[in-house]
Amino acid sequence: MKRFMFAVCFTILGLLLFPGIASARSEKTFSYSMTMIWNSCIRLIRVDMGLHIVEKDRKSGYILFEYNEVGMQSPASIEFIPEGKDGADGVKTLVTLAKLPSYVERKLLDRLDSKLLEEYGMPSLVPRSQNQAQQEKKDQPKDEKGAEKDKKKSPEDENEKEEENENEKEEEGETGK
Repeated sequence: MKRFMFAVCFTILGLLLFPGIASARSEKTFSYSMTMIWNSCIRLIRVDMGLHIVEKDRKSGYILFEYNEVGMQSPASIEFIPEGKDGADGVKTLVTLAKLPSYVERKLLDRLDSKLLEEYGMPSLVPRSQNQAQQEKKDQPKDEKGAEKDKKKSPEDENEKEEENENEKEEEGETGK
């Protein structure tokens, strides 16, 4: 029983003293296209950081590399997961450094974020393809004459119509006298 209690106490103490040393993933969703993120990530790892890329597969969305910086070494991976249809809602990027604390993973994601901002400017939504835009236009409801119906009218449009109607009534009232 004493050994069991000693093991439990030792485990709890270890978790309290070294909370960040776990094989976890850090993730961030970027609002850039997959191409932009992929290219910046390759340049960051290979050119900026001088790290060795072990394997990469753009179609499958991953990069395997050896993280070796400031005396810290670890096998590492970055995965890219498009969000929404064809990445229309951004690309979730997962970083895993197996033997290092999670703050190193977050630091790598922050460096990628800075690189993307530096190279491409402020992020924007991934542009939809023309086919998607045309399909959405076809799906929009139409009235009897075949013209597209407005989904919602703004309050300003409503106010302008009311003012026009009032002006017409005033003009009719003046001509009727």
